[in-house]
Amino acid sequence: MRAALACVLLLFVAFLAGCAQVAQTPTKFTTGYPRYEEANGLYHFEFTTGSDKLVHADFAPGAVGKVWNKGTTPFHVTFPPHALLLENGNTSIALPTADQTIAPGARQYWLAAPSTQIAELQVDGTSFRLDPLTAAGYQKSTTQILSGENAYALEQIQEAQFPHRTPGMPNYAASQQYFKTYFEGLGYSVEVDPFGTDGLPCPPAAVPVRTCLSAVANIVATKPGRSAKTLFVAGGHYDMVPATTHAAFDDTSGVVTTMELARVLAPFQLEHTLKFALWGGEESGTLGSEFWVHTHPEAVANVETYWNLDVVGMSWPAPVLRKSPVVIAAGPDLPSSGQDGSTSDPISQSLLGWARLLQKEWLGYPDQVDGQPMFRYEGVESGEFAGGYAGVNDQSDHASFTKVGIPAYFIFNGDTLKENNPVGIHSNKDTLDNITKVAYYGKDANLDEPLDAAIFPIAKAALVESWEATMFFPFYATVLQDLGVYSPPAPAAVLPLGIPPAASFT
Repeated sequence: MRAALACVLLLFVAFLAGCAQVAQTPTKFTTGYPRYEEANGLYHFEFTTGSDKLVHADFAPGAVGKVWNKGTTPFHVTFPPHALLLENGNTSIALPTADQTIAPGARQYWLAAPSTQIAELQVDGTSFRLDPLTAAGYQKSTTQILSGENAYALEQIQEAQFPHRTPGMPNYAASQQYFKTYFEGLGYSVEVDPFGTDGLPCPPAAVPVRTCLSAVANIVATKPGRSAKTLFVAGGHYDMVPATTHAAFDDTSGVVTTMELARVLAPFQLEHTLKFALWGGEESGTLGSEFWVHTHPEAVANVETYWNLDVVGMSWPAPVLRKSPVVIAAGPDLPSSGQDGSTSDPISQSLLGWARLLQKEWLGYPDQVDGQPMFRYEGVESGEFAGGYAGVNDQSDHASFTKVGIPAYFIFNGDTLKENNPVGIHSNKDTLDNITKVAYYGKDANLDEPLDAAIFPIAKAALVESWEATMFFPFYATVLQDLGVYSPPAPAAVLPLGIPPAASFT
């Protein structure tokens, strides 16, 4: 299914400073290369340049590879555009320099853009083509830095062990402890808001919570950085409406992708503090995220951006039979007259411009497939009030941030919300089996018929890759903002709507 992604040929033609020689074709690959090694899910290439330089390169799309100097003298490497380097035991990320020196015996780990299926390295001015598609036994790497397969497995755990995550039900409290243990196992400090378990007292009257349903139960994981400045990498809500047993799409999909992002970023020590949240009470009106925003003023003051994951997946590259666009909304912005959700607000424009740059250059994802747009961009408020693609842009947990002026994104599957709910959101049809089915058939899926066993691997791969495409946005945004490639706008001085004062809550 990786072939469903657009192949992006990353060519780099710059030579070392002062180098006047013409790049030459390498003599040949070492005997037995290129080859796939199942143990690490990577393709291995080995070749010589000159009599004493032996280069070993590992590569697979979206996976951590390496360049290894197996010779006796140093060589200089130029990595493909938009590659990232992993350093210090793979606990920090850096942008490559034009002339990366690799000493004898040394290894440089690197990450290519997820759509980079063919990469070119330059070693001392000589270009080498890394093309796993032509290697015998080609298959998708199992060691991608972000794994939709992991998200799928986490969905299975939720469905098997924690159905009926409705405020007041036993599994609402039980799942909170599971999530807390998961994040703590990754090394995060974890805060569980104290009003999320049945039987605890209601919040005091001064706390702006509009109802006391034991729903205000947030699990917020934090990894301190060298600075208090915070990137809220991702958040999704784990509560569900009473009529739903599993809520696989709304919003276990956002829960498991948030959990996978936390796993991937856990080893890295970044400049920014990182936060991840699983919100309670969203189905009751974004109660959990509003509670957190109101009761954590010092933390909120340091938040630079927030990514909201709600009803994610089943967008490009799924469904297989009818492409569905990924919708990215951003705000705070002001309502505009654009009937497509377009906005002239400078904060939203900056955020959306950055998301487009991520899509096109850093991720290499296509604008269109078969003439159909695969990505749609709109303002949060303009999309809500001007009849944007989904028309519900301001109704999930990102709104708690945008309403106090914090720049935030909402990334989601707009087709599902716009086309008469083909996935069965807010019903017992919202299951992992059914969202897998929809990933293949799109809106034509029959939610009452079992999925053909022959179709299942294709449908699952489509859903898995859709989750991966979604997760790479907040991953790259986090890393590149931390490196200073993009600086988000400051929080809005004038709130577009404003959260009512505490006195207005009952």
